Amino acid sequence: MEALVHAAVAELERLSEEEEEEEEEEEEEDTLKAGSTEFVLQSVTWKYFSCTLCGKSFTSQSNLKSHYLIHTGEKPFSCGVCGSSFPVNLKIHRRIHTGERPFGCEECGKTFGQQSSLITHRRTHSKERPFSCSCCDKAFNNANSLKLHLRVHTGEKPYACDKISILECHEPTSV
Repeated sequence: MEALVHAAVAELERLSEEEEEEEEEEEEEDTLKAGSTEFVLQSVTWKYFSCTLCGKSFTSQSNLKSHYLIHTGEKPFSCGVCGSSFPVNLKIHRRIHTGERPFGCEECGKTFGQQSSLITHRRTHSKERPFSCSCCDKAFNNANSLKLHLRVHTGEKPYACDKISILECHEPTSV
């Protein structure tokens, strides 16, 4: 695994050099003049930076660099309040301590600490269910609910009962 991480870091450095060279070339091509009716129209093309370890894609190289920390296990950001460490910026985590909930639902007024939570919540009002089961007709408003549902089809039971026998779980208890 360590060899893969080193290979991924080397690939990231190579991409960084290529990006810098392309930016220098683009700066030379840009000949926009203030107030001039003649200008160069440039087409916008999206660049994606992909993780060589898992294939996940990012629109910025800095996001890819942050993502690599997941694979290395490095957690360079520490919370000054609780001491928890994270591979990414602490901005979202700090909201746990401050109680800040800047994302509000226009429909019902409920607030959230993360924008992704608000997006998922909005689906409860719209009845949007974009996560569909490939085995049956059920659909869900979030990916985790679909993941839990799939256990019905796979038979996966990730939580073991701590009772000695199944009978103990179902015998009536006398108080």
